[in-house]
Amino acid sequence: MKLMLKVVVEGVDITSKVQDRLLSLSVTDKSGIESDGYQLTLDNRDGRISIPNTGVKISISAGIEQLYFLGSFTVDSVSESGPVRTLTLSGSSADLTAQLKSHQQANWDNTRLEVVLSTIAQRHKLELALHERFKAITIEHLDQTGESDLALITRLAKDYNALFKIADGKLVFTQKQAAQTLNGKPMPAQFIDVKSLTQWQYQQSERSEVTQVKSKWRNKEESNEHWEALGESGVLHIINTLFRSKADAVEAAKSQLEKLQSSKETLSLTMAVTKKTPLIRAEHRIMVSELNPAANGEWVAESVTHNISNQGYSLQIEALKPAQAFN
Repeated sequence: MKLMLKVVVEGVDITSKVQDRLLSLSVTDKSGIESDGYQLTLDNRDGRISIPNTGVKISISAGIEQLYFLGSFTVDSVSESGPVRTLTLSGSSADLTAQLKSHQQANWDNTRLEVVLSTIAQRHKLELALHERFKAITIEHLDQTGESDLALITRLAKDYNALFKIADGKLVFTQKQAAQTLNGKPMPAQFIDVKSLTQWQYQQSERSEVTQVKSKWRNKEESNEHWEALGESGVLHIINTLFRSKADAVEAAKSQLEKLQSSKETLSLTMAVTKKTPLIRAEHRIMVSELNPAANGEWVAESVTHNISNQGYSLQIEALKPAQAFN
């Protein structure tokens, strides 16, 4: 089996200069705004590799007998050590620009969530990729006062129990732990060959006992408060915020119940990569069997780390159970 690697810096393919010098490469793909990252360590004992400037862009692809694009990043840190000289580059996703962290002033009234996110995406020359579930949501009022666009999207994602990511020129705002396409259809599951696993660990912790969430709302024309309940009677959680519409109250209750009932089960997998190993990314649906009754079945990858060294090519997958949806 032949390991294939491609490294491009600022549009220039430097694979031939670094492939024989590769000591280790780690590329991590994470769900949500947790930044994807990489670390590349090269043998530089003859000093022929010049130290690149920080801030330059680097794209990495790898695979066994075929190349898979693993991501575009910036060089955030460069270090060299000795006496046997090694050069180490590391960084994060190239799509998380400084402008996203710049403070903005804006406000919206009776505006669809899609319009708010589209405005932010266009400001940063990104394409909005929005899950079907969030397209009908209308926000009664929203202030962005001395708050960065990154912080505002983070706040909105928390409010609606959503997951967002900025990668490959897109602002993706989707359902958390759902492993769905943007139109709400399940992604096809990637089957994990148990024979390729070198290590696995299943862990379960206590799940929230809350079975029902209530929220309240009142519009401008009425003085009476209205209550909305989602879930089954039992252990109750009350949201104290007073919402301005029934739709906002229902969506808040739905998001809170999904958050409280989200999986407390985790699965860690370490596997050798072969030419038959499919490309697995964060938020992909995976299927495992022949482990134990609790671990067998469907999972959603939360993070995927590619590790390449003289020991070979392996994947480290951290996964969660798919989220339960409430209507």
